[in-house]
Amino acid sequence: MARTQALSPDDVRRELEKLDDWTHQGDSITKSFTLHDFQDVIAFLVQIAIAAEKLNHHPDISISYNKVRFTCCTHDAGHALTHLDFSLASRISQLAFRFLQMDK
Repeated sequence: MARTQALSPDDVRRELEKLDDWTHQGDSITKSFTLHDFQDVIAFLVQIAIAAEKLNHHPDISISYNKVRFTCCTHDAGHALTHLDFSLASRISQLAFRFLQMDK
């Protein structure tokens, strides 16, 4: 299956089960993280940007001081969910885990 082919609802459910605390909303998946402060958010986002560039897939990002929210969907697939979204979400979660461990 092509990585930019829209997933079926069953495939979306299966992929979502593999992720911790990501929420399926409409045609996207989202997750928020709370970090220590704004500076930590920006440092975290630098790591996310590097990962997103490697995947050539980029999340929508909202920042509010020490909180950051990621929204993933594939615009090239008609704003649908694809394997790219779940790959990116998994990478974001991995980086968040590492980053939050370093912040302790």
